[in-house]
Amino acid sequence: MNCGEVIVEILSRFGCRCVFGIPGVHNLEIYRALSNRSEIRHILAKHEGNAGVMADVYGRLTGEPGLLLTTAGPGATNCLTAVAQSYAAASPLIHISGDVPTQACRWPLHGLSYEDFQVDTFKPVTKWATRIKNVADIVPTFIKAYEISTSGRMGPVHISIPIDILHSEYEGELQAPKPERWRVVGMVDDEIVHRILSAKRLVVYAGKEASRYQCEEELLELCDVLRAPLIVFARREGDEVAVPHDHPFYAGFVGGYSHPAAYHALNLADLILTVGINPKGVEAECLRLPHRVECIHIATEDHGFSNGKTIVGNLKETLKLLLERLRALPRREADNLLLKQIQQIKREVYEKIERDIEMHLNNKPLHPGAVVKILNSTMEKDSILTVDTGLSTFWIRDAYKIWCVRGVLCSSGYAAMGFSLPAAIAAKIVYPERSVFAATGDGGLLMSYSDLPTLIENNLNIVLVVFNDSKYGQVWQHQKERFGGKFIATDLQPTDFAAIFNAFGGIGIRVETLEEAKKAFAEANSLKKPVLIDIKTDFRYNVPGLNIYIRNPKVELGRG
Repeated sequence: MNCGEVIVEILSRFGCRCVFGIPGVHNLEIYRALSNRSEIRHILAKHEGNAGVMADVYGRLTGEPGLLLTTAGPGATNCLTAVAQSYAAASPLIHISGDVPTQACRWPLHGLSYEDFQVDTFKPVTKWATRIKNVADIVPTFIKAYEISTSGRMGPVHISIPIDILHSEYEGELQAPKPERWRVVGMVDDEIVHRILSAKRLVVYAGKEASRYQCEEELLELCDVLRAPLIVFARREGDEVAVPHDHPFYAGFVGGYSHPAAYHALNLADLILTVGINPKGVEAECLRLPHRVECIHIATEDHGFSNGKTIVGNLKETLKLLLERLRALPRREADNLLLKQIQQIKREVYEKIERDIEMHLNNKPLHPGAVVKILNSTMEKDSILTVDTGLSTFWIRDAYKIWCVRGVLCSSGYAAMGFSLPAAIAAKIVYPERSVFAATGDGGLLMSYSDLPTLIENNLNIVLVVFNDSKYGQVWQHQKERFGGKFIATDLQPTDFAAIFNAFGGIGIRVETLEEAKKAFAEANSLKKPVLIDIKTDFRYNVPGLNIYIRNPKVELGRG
């Protein structure tokens, strides 16, 4: 077999069942091999950046590396933003790219002057980037790539494969067992258990790595056993760890803007148990409190935390061990006053946001919050909502009710626009039986709408909700605050996305009133087909959370 066939055989033995990509001259041997294998599904994207987001989200939801397949040069660099985003999100991903021959001419890569250009481009935004230069290196390279991507702080890896290597014959018997997953269990000693149980105001604080190790259920059970509040790190576009909003121990989020209930809990804590926090990132900035607080960190790496003990191990396996030990002991005495205060603050915040929305329910163009209210009343409790970056979709973070773990997916710290459509495609492939909605502004959709046909081609009954206000709304709000009434480069050409989707063969519905929107959502749910609801919304309303949440300038994007 040639090396293209070897690579596909390796991926199959690893258990890979889906790959996202676009063919080109430099990766055709891999595609030839894929055409003969029915166990690996290929999703043909229309832009490599979208394919990268699909692979990112596939990795987040399955815990297995998402597979991204591109050709050399522009095919590879087109997905650079998506790979960087997966790095920021700590998502397991393997990017496989074709490359120029090992003995290339002077200007080998579409006019660029050296053959290692691709690898050097991806090194800063991956855990590991390499170029295969010998046939014998293929198997060990892919084993190493899988292990690196799925261990410690998960993330993307990049493999460039020269075209002459792909065409070469592989000699000898193929030995490529699936690598062992990193399942090291952290050491939970008696001293740590005693300290947790003796804390008066214990708070559990989860970062994005907790979600990558799919620890949400264990986190919620831990809070039940300890009767301790849970807070999560969040960006403006959404929580890094999505759990049911009404869970009795969920206190909210902290970050550049912190929910008052979570902020209250964090500032009263006498012990913080962190899970999946990176001390080098902005997640740790939230631990810089006015008073010194002892911490116990459950982490994937020994980062050298300066403010407490660190338990290093696989987050899920370590939490299971901790829960096993705690269940065998008398229950911790909870601070019932703190828990009541948290629930009271959550109710007050929710009521303030609801009042803000109710004041504008019948406005035309529609208030973004009114659209979110319809989402809350329409979506099933196990639905998945993917959220883009932008002003309109910020309303989802403030007003949308999450009912299940991983029920909302956002772009994470890199905050690239154009996320929600390709993310929804991946979510529907992972969970075909669940309802999947994607929420985006018109600016975000204009950056990704080349993959609208992908919904039709794969019969993915996703409902795409477009907050269409003909503006880069967030930028407009910033300019309103800073430019003294002047605006530049914020207007977008009014676009009929419903008509575009109809032209692709989907079902596009354009609405302008609240009643039309309610009818459109009901129709979309009944059709069980790909539907785009194009809603005329008003960009002038800033999200209420800006006046309710507690701002931490050091954690805001670009300032931490």
